[in-house]
Amino acid sequence: MTRTSIALLAGALWLGCLRPGPWWFAPLAVGGLPFVGRGSGRKLGARSWRRLVGMALLMAVAGAGLAGGRVTLRDEGPRARAARDP
Repeated sequence: MTRTSIALLAGALWLGCLRPGPWWFAPLAVGGLPFVGRGSGRKLGARSWRRLVGMALLMAVAGAGLAGGRVTLRDEGPRARAARDP
């Protein structure tokens, strides 16, 4: 994996974290990464570009799931319940 592709995937994860989604996005996306990311080699052909774009989309979805899980925990977690209950 090249430095450019690593930067793209890290950026996709960061962008996904900006828009919270359902928490279950994260395990689904992380579970799909091995299936999309198969293959090795430094030269990026058309097939490798599709893999890279697929991995970037999954990383964005995983970021959204992680952010959504954090929001859910903040809004409905034990501390939030303790604060609501007198």
